[in-house]
Amino acid sequence: HQTPCFGKVQFASKTSVSIIDEGSPTSSSNAVDSHGCSPNTLPALLVPHCDDGHGTATINKRLGTLASDFPEATVKLCYTDKTLDLIFEAQGETSFLVDDMLVNNDPLWKWTVMEAFIATGDQDPTDYLEFEVAPNNMLWTGWIHNPHKNFTSKATAFIEDWDTYPITSATTRNVGAMTWKSAVSLPLTMFNVHKPEGTTWRMNFFRTYYADEDSDQEYGAWNPNKLISFHQTPCFGKVQFASKTSVSIIDEGSPTSSSNAVDSHGCSPNTLPALLVPHCDDGHGTATINKRLGTLASDFPEATVKLCYTDKTLDLIFEAQGETSFLVDDMLVNNDPLWKWTVMEAFIATGDQDPTDYLEFEVAPNNMLWTGWIHNPHKNFTSKATAFIEDWDTYPITSATTRNVGAMTWKSAVSLPLTMFNVHKPEGTTWRMNFFRTYYADEDSDQEYGAWNPNKLISFHQTPCFGKVQFAQKKVDVGSMVWSKYSGPVHVGAVKAVYLQSVSSDGSLMSRVVVEECKDCVETLDLVSPIGDQGPSQSNTNRDPSGSANGESTHKPMGNALMRPSSANSLFVASNLVSYLLLALLALDSNTRVAVDRVKWRNKNAYEENM
Repeated sequence: HQTPCFGKVQFASKTSVSIIDEGSPTSSSNAVDSHGCSPNTLPALLVPHCDDGHGTATINKRLGTLASDFPEATVKLCYTDKTLDLIFEAQGETSFLVDDMLVNNDPLWKWTVMEAFIATGDQDPTDYLEFEVAPNNMLWTGWIHNPHKNFTSKATAFIEDWDTYPITSATTRNVGAMTWKSAVSLPLTMFNVHKPEGTTWRMNFFRTYYADEDSDQEYGAWNPNKLISFHQTPCFGKVQFASKTSVSIIDEGSPTSSSNAVDSHGCSPNTLPALLVPHCDDGHGTATINKRLGTLASDFPEATVKLCYTDKTLDLIFEAQGETSFLVDDMLVNNDPLWKWTVMEAFIATGDQDPTDYLEFEVAPNNMLWTGWIHNPHKNFTSKATAFIEDWDTYPITSATTRNVGAMTWKSAVSLPLTMFNVHKPEGTTWRMNFFRTYYADEDSDQEYGAWNPNKLISFHQTPCFGKVQFAQKKVDVGSMVWSKYSGPVHVGAVKAVYLQSVSSDGSLMSRVVVEECKDCVETLDLVSPIGDQGPSQSNTNRDPSGSANGESTHKPMGNALMRPSSANSLFVASNLVSYLLLALLALDSNTRVAVDRVKWRNKNAYEENM
């Protein structure tokens, strides 16, 4: 748990071309669900630096009816270099109804409160902070995991360490004016954010109200829904953080932290391990666990974690070597303290910054799992909260674990849905991860600990040690594409661009720039029937502008015709593009790869000359 030692893992972009059937149903960006919210009509708010003012969200619409007759409240927001500041102010307060027996993190929402739901990133979130304040200054603070985005399945990590969490609130009541107000400051470190400016987050704001102590509770929101539920995340509005307009004067003599600083955990930002993780069609990236926590010695019994991603999952294959005990407690079930026995573990955080929130996943040789979202604001586990993932029927996590006592190995193939991380496509992004193994030589021995990137403190939660994991783009195999769908007219520029993108996957044209579509060329071409393995030059005869037959268009250098087409050479350009159309059609033949390679290299000089 020495999180400073977690390596960085970057997810690369997928480069293969997806064919979308125009007749297939797709979700509309303006779709409205039962909650009544549309992605195209979400409210937006610009939040400035506190030196530049505030952005104001108004709560005056009722949950359920959406009527604008709810007693008004406002939330003024701004940010500093260290905090997100919110000023809640309620008007028309007639009861100030609270239960003075309740303390922080008791069910304050049953009484009078104002609330903020805050998620980093501009996507519909599955994880967010819920913050509540009551007129007597009691607070409710917790990280919510809401995978179905409607609160039908949920987990909460309460923030209860009030001495070490730097949250401040100052709440006042004015009974005569029928108002109450609370100034709240939330540290940016809670959100694993250094500078919010220039980013967009998702938020919603709520107020609960009682006309008097005998009345029913009423509910208002910044962006309400029809279901009387605060946790309909598609209804969260968009909050953009503006750049600071004032000038900050920095004292050149002030001390600064070095990017190569090494803390007591022994990890340096400049020496973190890095791993490239491909699409599962392209193989795996492998992290090796062979160093001991504490001593950092490389004599720990080796284990590996092979990673890849699909369109829907992050897949991990854990494999432990030299296992002598397979020691587990068979009385334990999922989310019991499996880590006290034999396990392999993955700590996974989205984003390339040193995280405060991450998934902890453990698997034991008997296929028992431990899965929870960790909130670790100090990045060293001195203060912590856990949201357990326990709804095993609705969480689509799979694991298959096998033991081979004779070979002294055990192995587990795990699949984690990308929706758990609120990620649609990881390719091209970098995450922070670390991997661990616990080991007993025999049942009488002490537990031993190994890591991908170990630390000196014998702690798995030192987040500065998490390595960097980059997700690679999916490689393209032209021969695997299904071009038979394009049996009608095809825009020549589009096909040309696909060809150039495809052949660049092996590096032969990696540094080339795809030219603009041919504006003056023939706009469409009727494709001939699929050809066999004769090669494009034997199956296509085009004519140059003079009208003479030319059967060498596939391999003929293009000169400047491709870059600057004109009416005089458009047929010449089209003849070259027909070659690429026919090259694409070769994908229907079993010998595609050979043909593609041959034509690709014969044209390489022409592309180098013109690009």
